[in-house]
Amino acid sequence: MKKIYIDTNIFFDIILDRDLKNISVKKLEQYLEKSNIYMSALSIHIIYYALKIKPNTQAHNKIKELIKLINIVPLTTPIIMRSIEKFTVDFEDTLQYYSALDSNCDYILTRDKKDFPKIKKKIPSKIQIISSLRNIK
Repeated sequence: MKKIYIDTNIFFDIILDRDLKNISVKKLEQYLEKSNIYMSALSIHIIYYALKIKPNTQAHNKIKELIKLINIVPLTTPIIMRSIEKFTVDFEDTLQYYSALDSNCDYILTRDKKDFPKIKKKIPSKIQIISSLRNIK
């Protein structure tokens, strides 16, 4: 079974209903039978903070539904320490990368294709960086 890690920017796309031709809750559901979906606990904090989400709003309810479909990766001390030691481009993306590595993910689904390949070059892994679910083999 494939393991797909969702970057924070993809989480924003889903919650804000933007660029749904590439990603949505419905599109994720199509992959659940053959894939496991992962996301960092950090992403949840970021979206609540950035969007100033309040209880019982449409966004709040959508997040509660989405979280039922995915595996939340805890932000642990080892992930933080490895990220602090290795980051060169974007600290948050490095945290996301190590979270995906910790979960043995096959793919990172992101719209930030410029930073992740740089991180992957510094921290080699088998993870494929993709911007569309169609890129899953």
